[in-house]
Amino acid sequence: MNVNFQLEDNIALNFKSKYIDLHNSFDFVNFEYKVETQTLILRWVKSPGDWVKKDELEYLALIHKGVNYLSISARDPEMPNTEDNCLSEISYFPY
Repeated sequence: MNVNFQLEDNIALNFKSKYIDLHNSFDFVNFEYKVETQTLILRWVKSPGDWVKKDELEYLALIHKGVNYLSISARDPEMPNTEDNCLSEISYFPY
């Protein structure tokens, strides 16, 4: 598996020596899975919070190619809907 980033702290990416905090600085927007190409795209936008660095990326997309297994779990009904756009953790398993 080829990647151009490293995972850090289970909530962030390191891309070209830049720490990208997906939990605190970005809001999850959507995902798209293209069956015909086995491509998964995850999208985030910069959070409007005043704690986010002014020079942070405006948006981010992770594109995963050759995805042959995808599992989506139901959301936790005990969690408020306001948490739906907040990443709790991220990982991947190379095949």
